[in-house]
Amino acid sequence: MKFIYKATVAVLMISCGLSAKANTTSKETAATTDSGDDNNHGTIVYTHYDTQAQFDGGNKALNLFIKTNMRYPYEAMVTGIDGTVFTKFTIEEDGTLSGFEIYRGINPLLDEEAMRLIKSMPKWKPAKIKGKATACKMVLPIRFEIKDLDFEDE
Repeated sequence: MKFIYKATVAVLMISCGLSAKANTTSKETAATTDSGDDNNHGTIVYTHYDTQAQFDGGNKALNLFIKTNMRYPYEAMVTGIDGTVFTKFTIEEDGTLSGFEIYRGINPLLDEEAMRLIKSMPKWKPAKIKGKATACKMVLPIRFEIKDLDFEDE
């Protein structure tokens, strides 16, 4: 029996705006912030943006990064553990990532690999408000999928 794993990032990136209202005005945007204590080091993190943060090269480049850098844990693969791990992090004004956490995990092996992946990502293009780069939070789902292929003995 051989296993092939498939790494995917659901292009459903719940990006920068976990609690934002859909129709806010510029005045409301300035007031809609999150300065909570979850690893933002006192930085004001807005929840509504004119331009969303983006992985350099867009979603295709993000998917390629995940596919080429994912190391599916062997134990998880042979025991058939798969699913989607939701990661959460902050994209700072300069595009660096910080405040890494597992937002919703499925198994310690896959959670650990998802955390390793997001920590290894290069800088992103930051979100912008009125043309100015600003920090934002991102929830990024990372899909771990196993395809089980049986081959007849030759």
